[in-house]
Amino acid sequence: MQVVAVQSIQAQSSNRRGSCQNNSSMKTAYSSGWSAGFNGGTHNNTSENERSRNCYDWGYTDGKIEKSKLDMQRMRNESYIYRMCLSTRILDPSIQCQQPRF
Repeated sequence: MQVVAVQSIQAQSSNRRGSCQNNSSMKTAYSSGWSAGFNGGTHNNTSENERSRNCYDWGYTDGKIEKSKLDMQRMRNESYIYRMCLSTRILDPSIQCQQPRF
């Protein structure tokens, strides 16, 4: 069930991006929203027409999704490194392991 939901979200994201690529103002609205969402900025949608507002909103959502995916990957990597360090520490107790930062 989760795989289907993820595929559905990815398809929606792709469709949104495609519909916002038709002209430069829509593309700019999407890019501005994506950047704000990815960088943790505030949602600041001041577009004048509904289509531009939608592109900004879609970009904002997609940017937040991408940031979340990267954050999850970072947490998995840090957890793996920490576990490997603890395993190595069994052989050499002088090794210092840094706990993940999340």
